[in-house]
Amino acid sequence: MHAVKVDVLIEKDGELHLSNLPCQKGERVEAIVLLDGEAQESAERKREDARERFLNPATTSTFRSDGPYFEPLT
Repeated sequence: MHAVKVDVLIEKDGELHLSNLPCQKGERVEAIVLLDGEAQESAERKREDARERFLNPATTSTFRSDGPYFEPLT
């Protein structure tokens, strides 16, 4: 299999447009998309920040119940 490296700038979220490839109509190709290291670290950082914002209210809450949450059935 022949490999072709192309550096492309993403112009719209979730879309990648490739052109001027050495391929002919009807040929089967396999595409592998690799994020550059900086972009991947940025995405991971954003996920971790969102996770912390989500968990922070629960982990810092001082609310505690004075008793059971429900009355047991007798």
